[in-house]
Amino acid sequence: MLLDLTKCHDPGPDYLQSLAYYEDATIGLEKRMSNISNILLEKKKLAEKDAELSYRLIEEFEFFSRNELNPKKELDANLQATMEQMTQCLRQLTEHRERYIDQIEIGIVKPLNQFLSTEFGQVNVTKKAFHKSHTRVTQLVEKLCQAKKQDIGVLNELSTQLFDTRADFHKISCQYALELIHLHKKKRPEFIEILLNLMMYDCSYFHLGHVTLKEVELQVNEIYKTCEQIRSNVISSDSERKVRATGILEQMLVARGRDLVSFHQQDLQLPLNISLKNVGGHLRRMHQHMTFEEKDLKPSSAPQPNITRGYLFYAEPRTFGTSWIRLYFYIKSGQLFSQESTKLKSPISLNLSLCNVKEIPVSEAERSFCFRVTSPVRILLLQAESSREMSLWIEALGTAITSSFSKDVTPSSLSAASEQNTVKLSSINALKELHAIEGNGVCADCGAVSPKWTSVNHGILVCIECSGTHRSMGVQISQVRSLTLDMLKPEWVEKLKQVGNRQSNAVYEALLPADFDKEELKRFERRNDFIIEKYKDLKYTRPEDAEMILEERQRRRGRHKNTDTSANGKETEPSSEPTSTTNTTTTTTSSSDQTAGKSHEPETSKSET
Repeated sequence: MLLDLTKCHDPGPDYLQSLAYYEDATIGLEKRMSNISNILLEKKKLAEKDAELSYRLIEEFEFFSRNELNPKKELDANLQATMEQMTQCLRQLTEHRERYIDQIEIGIVKPLNQFLSTEFGQVNVTKKAFHKSHTRVTQLVEKLCQAKKQDIGVLNELSTQLFDTRADFHKISCQYALELIHLHKKKRPEFIEILLNLMMYDCSYFHLGHVTLKEVELQVNEIYKTCEQIRSNVISSDSERKVRATGILEQMLVARGRDLVSFHQQDLQLPLNISLKNVGGHLRRMHQHMTFEEKDLKPSSAPQPNITRGYLFYAEPRTFGTSWIRLYFYIKSGQLFSQESTKLKSPISLNLSLCNVKEIPVSEAERSFCFRVTSPVRILLLQAESSREMSLWIEALGTAITSSFSKDVTPSSLSAASEQNTVKLSSINALKELHAIEGNGVCADCGAVSPKWTSVNHGILVCIECSGTHRSMGVQISQVRSLTLDMLKPEWVEKLKQVGNRQSNAVYEALLPADFDKEELKRFERRNDFIIEKYKDLKYTRPEDAEMILEERQRRRGRHKNTDTSANGKETEPSSEPTSTTNTTTTTTSSSDQTAGKSHEPETSKSET
């Protein structure tokens, strides 16, 4: 259906029908060209993403080829060079694809978008003008026909407007028809050119890819053969390793079986024949293919080598009670270390030259197979899995201590450190270290600055005025020592570092009124009443915490009620309150220590008060 230009000045129904056909075809053409442009743009985005992933993949291949594929330089140099050439080939293919996408954007998408904006844009502008002008002509004709003959002026004006409007309409109608015809004639070469360009770009891209891959075709075939050889070698090696691993597993199970038999004999007190029967039957059920006899499980009489590393349970002091943590310990260069120090409040590192090691009975440690490593600054309570393992650790630590002793210290210094096992905090640095702990810069009770006295079973620092009241409550409630005048045991020093004023007050002052004014404690009577209420009556402690503290006091008092005073007048020191972070085992101080402590404490208290 063609547009008749001779009828465009006075369009009839046939002309308008032809015009509508062209307009519908124009709309369809514009939509399809837009779809082609959008599809190519979407293809470009996907190709860019594909290129990004391809480069990342190539980087992984290159890293694998350099570091993982040939770590021991087992591959032939030519094979390694071929692998590098193949990764370079992949990189070139990705670069070809990037150029292919750039060509499509420059040679197809941009011209197509320009054609849509110029050609279709101009046709749409003319289309609006045509329909607007046609509507205006129709309106003027109706007005002219409705005017009366007597209105000469109106008729004259309307006829003049109609003449001018028809002239513009004839011009716009002719221009619109020409643009539509031109657009539909031009669409053919445009579509053909788009298809040709796309085919040429594809042809160029695939041709470059073919040339690039052709260069490594021979090497690829050789690598396939090499891969088959390597695969067969791997299968053969795997078979050998499986046989070896099976043998190692059987040896390990037999060794573990011996350990289990030893555990049954030594720790469970079972007869040897019963232990051999139970352990042997259990191992056979686990691994039916094993062919060992019960005699293989008998504990060896040969001396066991010392162990220098392994897992042990460590009793870490906490605010309430003790927490047992499984850690990996090892002995190195005369020192004992813990490898998993992140589980601890403070890392474990002990110089064994000033340590001793001792087995701990179950009644004291409340666990089996425990031993204690004691140094001047720290005490470790450790637990092994069996008595045999405990003996091996004690022997290993003793050997390390003896070796360090012979190299680093004299017999007199080691004997003094082992026998006294005390620390005197007379140095300024030691006091500063304790005062630097949060809350320890002031007295735990009245807030006085720089306290130099301590209640060792509570793990707090107090001033000299408050220390007198603490002392008056008796050692079962509070045991007072001077930081500068007394000899402090390592567990006391550790407690002072682990607990401190802030943690203790979180328990003993949990219910203290928010408006409580500690300035009143400067008066002796009020200070004395407050400290007794706080520690003895537990007035400001939560009920659940108070109940736990009283139970702990009663339990410790009942355990040691027959050992409060010894035959020579020695006094048993009280156990730590639940707020303590040191070991809960009871320690006994000598009468000379207490006499030394008591000899100066009352006088100092009176003079300061």
